[in-house]
Amino acid sequence: MLISTLARVGWRLRSPGVMTRRRVSGTGIALAFAAHSCINIAMTDAQRERVHQLWDSLTDFPASETERALEHLMAGIANMIDAGNAYWLGYIRLCAPVPDDPLKGLRPGAGRYLHPTPTHSESARSQTNQWNRRQVNEGYVRAARDVGRFRSFRLRKEMRPAYFEEEFYQTFHAARGFHDQCIVFFPVNDDYESMFNFQRVGVARDFTAAEEAIAAYALRGIKWFHRQVALGYGLLLAEPPLTPIQRQISRLLLTERSEKQIAAEIGRTQGMMHKHITEIFRKFGVTGRAGLMAVWLGKVKVV
Repeated sequence: MLISTLARVGWRLRSPGVMTRRRVSGTGIALAFAAHSCINIAMTDAQRERVHQLWDSLTDFPASETERALEHLMAGIANMIDAGNAYWLGYIRLCAPVPDDPLKGLRPGAGRYLHPTPTHSESARSQTNQWNRRQVNEGYVRAARDVGRFRSFRLRKEMRPAYFEEEFYQTFHAARGFHDQCIVFFPVNDDYESMFNFQRVGVARDFTAAEEAIAAYALRGIKWFHRQVALGYGLLLAEPPLTPIQRQISRLLLTERSEKQIAAEIGRTQGMMHKHITEIFRKFGVTGRAGLMAVWLGKVKVV
């Protein structure tokens, strides 16, 4: 359960929907991270402190502002490693993947750019369609390798040089000014993985091992947040993911607003609002707002 996990790594509940972190020794985090090869790359005390401050700042966002917190996290890490943009993508992992599936059962669920543009959105849609049709390329296979384990890699380091001259990379990445990408996967459970992709834009300079280590370290110690984002997008549910309007309503349900106030804020009738709320509760397997908050804080298991 999330609360007991947070207690073990030094987090405590400050108020409904808000988490805070006590200062603790880095030993536990280092041990959890030790299985990942990036730990061999030395980080300075100043770099670690910047990451710890970023973790602390995430706790200032209430549960109703998960998307803002996600943007804040991506911006903070991008700034540390000189990335021009960043992309979060939640992957649903099929319990029984198709035999010989090179993508290991991973299927894209929902995504968000730090700096969105219509071009980025269209590229994401096209790549998602390719992935779901299993039109496989080397990059997709690399992303699915070691599924179920925390992992990170740099595209320029991992891929053969000719890959960057081929149609797929030129169409989807070079055309948008991407030179290199630093990618981190965090498996939250057997059914869901969180992926962060940091892009070096407009500069012909590869990401370094040290920069990869910073991104990996920053994302390794916050399982509670990966889970919260997944809940916010409905990706930890057996049902289809929440629709955009359901995501908006679910965030507002975590505030003190009444159903009438929420309906007025998003421009829906109270009757339509009640239907949306009933469907949200059904998807989360709860009967009311108290149950929804309990799911958000990890006090009940989502099935």
